[in-house]
Amino acid sequence: MTYATQEDLNTLANLVGTAARAAESANRAAERVCDRVDDLASELRANTAATQQRIDQSDERLSAFVAESQRLFTKIGEPAAQNQARLDRLDGVFSALVKSNDLQQQRIEIQQQQLGTQQQQLDNQQQRLAEAEETLKSVNAAVERLDAIIDRLVG
Repeated sequence: MTYATQEDLNTLANLVGTAARAAESANRAAERVCDRVDDLASELRANTAATQQRIDQSDERLSAFVAESQRLFTKIGEPAAQNQARLDRLDGVFSALVKSNDLQQQRIEIQQQQLGTQQQQLDNQQQRLAEAEETLKSVNAAVERLDAIIDRLVG
């Protein structure tokens, strides 16, 4: 039967200490990744809510414009000049609303692209978290194997 020397036991103790530090480091990294994922998810929810609010506001303004236009068009008995002036103003308002709507649509598309980027970052963070968890499992398994070796050597 071969007995472990003090040097073997010291080496084994150093390996166990290194494995424990690696496990602690992996745990801290996993916690940081989780915090970042939570932050990105919160930011994504906030951006989505803000975008939806802007869409709702645009929809309300467009609905108000349509209602006012219908009211004006159904009005009968006004002189042609007044109607033409109103039509011209409505044309201007409509053009401004269309332009505003186009700008809003562009902003929404940009925000959707940003949301896509944030979603991709979130997915990347989640993958890194999964990788960190796998590393942690491997380190924990190595620590358990080293514990078993120590138990056999000591016992």
